[in-house]
Amino acid sequence: MGEKGFPELLTYVRRLSYLLSMGRPDASVALFLPSSSLWLGNDASDTAFVSTERLLSEHQIDFDIVDEERVGARLEAAQGQL
Repeated sequence: MGEKGFPELLTYVRRLSYLLSMGRPDASVALFLPSSSLWLGNDASDTAFVSTERLLSEHQIDFDIVDEERVGARLEAAQGQL
């Protein structure tokens, strides 16, 4: 026998998932993650990344994290946007 209210919870989650799937990311800031530098043990790049991430979060600025692969191969520049 199932928990009372569980079917209603599933219905709500299903509806919510559908609505969220219709949205699109709207971050206007891209934060560069220097993964190669991090793998090579460059502590300064790690410190700068974490500090910038914290600053953006504290000021409630939405951002996407991008790495070398995304910058070099997947992102396209168009009218001041990536």
